[in-house]
Amino acid sequence: MKFTWRWTLAIVHILLAIILMMVGKVQQQSHHTEMAAKGVAQEYDYVAPAYVCLFVIDGPPALVLLPFVRFEVGMKLAQQFGFVLVIGIFWYWIGSLVGSSSAGDKFGGARRWARVAGFLGSVLLFGVGTHGLVSGSPLMIIDLAEIAWALMLGAYFARRIRPGGFGPPNRVQDMGTGI
Repeated sequence: MKFTWRWTLAIVHILLAIILMMVGKVQQQSHHTEMAAKGVAQEYDYVAPAYVCLFVIDGPPALVLLPFVRFEVGMKLAQQFGFVLVIGIFWYWIGSLVGSSSAGDKFGGARRWARVAGFLGSVLLFGVGTHGLVSGSPLMIIDLAEIAWALMLGAYFARRIRPGGFGPPNRVQDMGTGI
């Protein structure tokens, strides 16, 4: 069986997401039990460390689902399934980029519109992370991870939007003189 990055990354990250969701649920329940024993009825600012790790590792897939799902402490089964599905698709795509780049494909096999969409998505992710930092989000680590993801993905796609790269155009090649 041939090793492929796309399936390996997708399967590993799906399993990691499922494990982190299960651990996060246990951490959340134990924290609520501890707070109930102290007499605290409601607490709104606690997020289990496993959930924080999940959103740091899988920031871009979380951004994709943001219009559809409000990430609450107790994610419903359909929300969890959608989140895991998007994680698998995202890491399959990253694996296909890594696999095609290692095979010598200069642009990672993506069409121009996909590269532009990826760059615009990284700009949006940067905006979300920056907004969280500026507005004083209690989970700054997630905001910093979103900014880091945005910079990495943005740099990747920015180099691939224009086939010749950025900089002054090659006049001989652009004029078609063949000199």
